Amino acid sequence: MNYRKPRTSHDEQISTMMLAQAYENEFNVRIKQPLTKALQEEGYKDFPPIGEIKLIQNRQPKRLTSGQLLRLVVDNKHLQELLRRRGLDPAQVTATGGPVIEVRNRVMHNNFKPEDIQVARNLILIRDGGAFRALIPKSATL
Repeated sequence: MNYRKPRTSHDEQISTMMLAQAYENEFNVRIKQPLTKALQEEGYKDFPPIGEIKLIQNRQPKRLTSGQLLRLVVDNKHLQELLRRRGLDPAQVTATGGPVIEVRNRVMHNNFKPEDIQVARNLILIRDGGAFRALIPKSATL
C-alpha cells in the first residue's frame, strides 16, 4: 500500500494556511479594530505621526497586514499601552503573532517547509501561551 508523505502534502499546506487565516481574523477583530477605534477616538489624524506605515491616515483606517501592525506594536509604546488597557500583554501578542505570520508568509509564497504544519499547530492551538490565547484578555477564562 502506498501512503502519501503526510508532512509535505498539499492538504497540510491548506491546513496551515487555514490556521494562519483563523489567527489573522481573530487578530483583526481583537487587536486591529479596537486599536484603530481607540486612536480615532483620541483624535489622531495620522498614526503613527512619523513613519511610512500608518494605521490611520487622514483620519481613516489604513489597510495593513497583520505583520505590519505587529511591527508597529513592537515599536510604539502608545499602542502597547492601549493593548495593556484591554488586558493584553503586548510582548506576548507580538512574540506569538510574529511566528504565525512567518509561517503564513511561507505558505503563501511557496516556501512551505514540511515542519510548518506542526509549527502552526503548536503556535496557534496550545491553550496557555499560544497565539490565540495572547489575543484574549487575561481576565477572560477559557
